[in-house]
Amino acid sequence: CGFVLGTSVVLQATKTEQKLFVPIISCATQMVNAVTGLILWEDWRVVQSWAGYAAMIVQIIVGVYLISSLDFFENTAEPNYGLR
Repeated sequence: CGFVLGTSVVLQATKTEQKLFVPIISCATQMVNAVTGLILWEDWRVVQSWAGYAAMIVQIIVGVYLISSLDFFENTAEPNYGLR
């Protein structure tokens, strides 16, 4: 995991846009942590609510999206909506 993180930091600094890379790596890190917890730490034995576990991951990803500068819906909105 340290090698992957180190490589991604080098790529971030040289090859990508910060506004795209940071939210994507944050979400990917959350997903890897969740899968690692389930497999390696055997969280599947103690999770009482799978809906709650999934909702927590979705909330974190949506939170990362909301504080990022990404806008997936920028081309779907009517530009003159609400203007007269």
